[in-house]
Amino acid sequence: MFKKLDRFEDVAGVADVLNEKRIVVLNLETCQPDISRRIIDFLYGVAYANNGELKRIAGRAYIITPYNVPLTGELLDEADSSSMGITF
Repeated sequence: MFKKLDRFEDVAGVADVLNEKRIVVLNLETCQPDISRRIIDFLYGVAYANNGELKRIAGRAYIITPYNVPLTGELLDEADSSSMGITF
């Protein structure tokens, strides 16, 4: 799932996707820095609770994976190249 967030109020939908053990690529480029920090902190907690991982892939873009999807260079390269042409 590719998701662009501008408000903290929208973070629950992303948490639901993570709880379904699905991958999320998150774009926070247009989000205010203080709100961005809250979103990352919250989603890091969701990822941790699910034994997942959160990693920055470029600028203010992140990938969050469930426990059964290891963050490898190959997965990060794929996420980075596929997100380049996507408009959020």
